[in-house]
Amino acid sequence: MSYSRNTTSTDGHGTVLMLGDEPTGQWMQNSAEDNPRFLASTIETFLGWRSEQPATSYAEAQPLTLDRGRYVFRTRCLGCHTIGKGDVVGPDLAGVTARRDSAWLARYLAEPDRVLAAGDPIAAALFAKYHQIPMPNLKLDSEDVAALLSYLEAQSS
Repeated sequence: MSYSRNTTSTDGHGTVLMLGDEPTGQWMQNSAEDNPRFLASTIETFLGWRSEQPATSYAEAQPLTLDRGRYVFRTRCLGCHTIGKGDVVGPDLAGVTARRDSAWLARYLAEPDRVLAAGDPIAAALFAKYHQIPMPNLKLDSEDVAALLSYLEAQSS
């Protein structure tokens, strides 16, 4: 499959989808894949979006309950940390609320760069242990920090 510009277009922005067998040099233009509806239907079938079962009404859906701490962990922390599954880029956070003072944790989560720059011995030890990769300042506000600490404590118990 190949893409090329439609040279007959006056503005040069038309597109053409060409299918063919590259080794033999046999190409065809204006195939079924040029039809957007056919292409969308093929993708829909391939991805299994079609279902023989009737769609469920949104009114029947379970109410969505959002846990702010869980959300913060999943969107900000999960790339480098786990809870109970071992160290990754940063430390496993299982039991961290029992191992560290809550005031220190709150400050470190809010401003890890400043805590490290101030020469905090715990921050320096973590920096050294994890290949001198500093924890980034994620600009968490006090509500996010409190929610995250509550979530970590609940997950560790």
